[in-house]
Amino acid sequence: HALKQLGSIHALVLHSQDGLDEISIAASTHGFELKAGEIAPITITPSAFGHSHDSLEGLQVMTAEASATLIRGALGGVDDTASTKARSIIALNAGAGIYVAGRAESLEAGVTCAEQVITSGEAAQKLEDFVAFTQGLSASGDGEPAA
Repeated sequence: HALKQLGSIHALVLHSQDGLDEISIAASTHGFELKAGEIAPITITPSAFGHSHDSLEGLQVMTAEASATLIRGALGGVDDTASTKARSIIALNAGAGIYVAGRAESLEAGVTCAEQVITSGEAAQKLEDFVAFTQGLSASGDGEPAA
């Protein structure tokens, strides 16, 4: 209700059965969808999207470097268990973002769009572009991109 009162047009508020505050790949995710002024309960099952895994094992990282390695592996098509799980959770949650942003007519279409962007290599390229940009900001020291 708070998001509605704040003027949100479309939003998802989610919590998975395994404790994540995002869509899980290892359990159902429950929550509410605000759309066109209406609030309705929603349940998202990862198997409905072909992204069901038996556990979240391999996704927990302890350092920024390990996180970067996992994300780059997921977006870069690495074919190990952790990268595959990471790719699934990224596709589900990015797909939800695409959907609530109005760039897809359904959650299913949003997930399909995210999968296509990941598979094409566009997501990996955007990540590297962002990394280069932020490193340029850091190198310039003034908050502006380095020339």
